[in-house]
Amino acid sequence: MGDGSAPAPDLAVLNASFRRTLRAQNKSDRTVEAYTDAVRLLADFCAAGGHPLTVSVLKREHIELFIADQLARWKPATANNRYRGLQSFFAWALAEGELEASPMAGMRPPQIPETPVPVLTEEQLRRLLKACDGRDFAARRDTAIIRLLIDTGLRRGECAGIMLDDLDLDDQVVTVLGKGRRPRVLAYGRKTALALDRYLRVRAGHSHAGLPNLWIGRNGAMTPSGVFQVVVARRAAEPVDRPQRRHDPLGRVPGRRRPRHLGRPAWAASPPAPPLVRGLLAGGRRHRRGSDAAGWLEVPLDGGPVRQGHRRAASPSCPCPARARRPDLGKCRPACRPTSRILPISWIDSGARPG
Repeated sequence: MGDGSAPAPDLAVLNASFRRTLRAQNKSDRTVEAYTDAVRLLADFCAAGGHPLTVSVLKREHIELFIADQLARWKPATANNRYRGLQSFFAWALAEGELEASPMAGMRPPQIPETPVPVLTEEQLRRLLKACDGRDFAARRDTAIIRLLIDTGLRRGECAGIMLDDLDLDDQVVTVLGKGRRPRVLAYGRKTALALDRYLRVRAGHSHAGLPNLWIGRNGAMTPSGVFQVVVARRAAEPVDRPQRRHDPLGRVPGRRRPRHLGRPAWAASPPAPPLVRGLLAGGRRHRRGSDAAGWLEVPLDGGPVRQGHRRAASPSCPCPARARRPDLGKCRPACRPTSRILPISWIDSGARPG
């Protein structure tokens, strides 16, 4: 204390400050938990193995030992998430002046092998929907949830977060808040629109009808876990021969990830999509922040072939508020209405022809 120097902070102390910084940056709760959990697990690993807990003393070999331990315990994707969390933490510590150099400098993240995702067949999906037959509130709600999941591939968290104002039954689109709090517009088919309309009519008489959330239940607004339980309960009501997947009772089917591997729908099968579109389907994630054309298709209203399309900007001379509100849909006054609609590339997998 005589020279006024303070002891170097350890991982636990800096992790608390790191959490506050992430919250100040308006990161999602899941991001905050994932990043800070990685630091906490590193601290536990170092304490158990007799490695240093002081950030400035940690070396690259300590981080590599921890990542190797994570790979031995968990899947590569989980170890990769831990790596990303630590990378963000040490970059923050470097910017805060707690480090002179990051111990992760020059490190590479663990590779994630490509593995096929098991999904339900069309027959199994029909049996799942059959289990939702009925005219009561639960049947109408569950049918709408499952059809929306099948058509759009929503994550269950995105599905649970839909508000009434996010739904457009006329244009058959829904706005959701995805990863990184990025809003996106997803299209769905006419049968799903009908199921949503029936649900909204019966929803008006529910005791929680005043809530702004689209999906409600006995105790109020539904949570992501509630959406998960809807699919699980309906699958129990109608036995389905589902693919077995460890730690995943849903088998990565509706409610968790889109059934992307069911193949293209009949309306998109003839004529086939252009080679560029097929290439975008195979590697669409690479183009999320690239060209606007990477995520959109041009669908002629007269039933012609599907073509690659660019996102349209609202015309300054066009007074139509609908076009200014959603320029990607191509909806405008009859005098300037286009002959095609610009739809998300997810329509290739949605299984419904836009009306």
